[in-house]
Amino acid sequence: MDIEKMRDNNDVQRLIKALKDEDEDVREEAAEALGKIWDKRAVEPLIQALKDKEWDVRYAAAAALGNIGDKRAVEPLIQALKDKEWDVRYSAEMALKKVRGKKS
Repeated sequence: MDIEKMRDNNDVQRLIKALKDEDEDVREEAAEALGKIWDKRAVEPLIQALKDKEWDVRYAAAAALGNIGDKRAVEPLIQALKDKEWDVRYSAEMALKKVRGKKS
């Protein structure tokens, strides 16, 4: 799966679909790519990705939500502050700071 090509083509729908891929690396890269596109259609799927079984996917989803800056992510990011993984908590904290600074 060519995540970079999808990102370059702003193929948000395929990237959203990739968030459910069986390969955790694909899910992580898809979340990162969506965070670089900043398309609000990705907010709800990224919120769902905050519940992924793999911490690196949750980390990338939190960071992507921070980049997009949509207020819908505030409560899920607050919940992510309770994640068992320190990296995810840190990413959620940084994302919340970004969301607070943006006008959605």
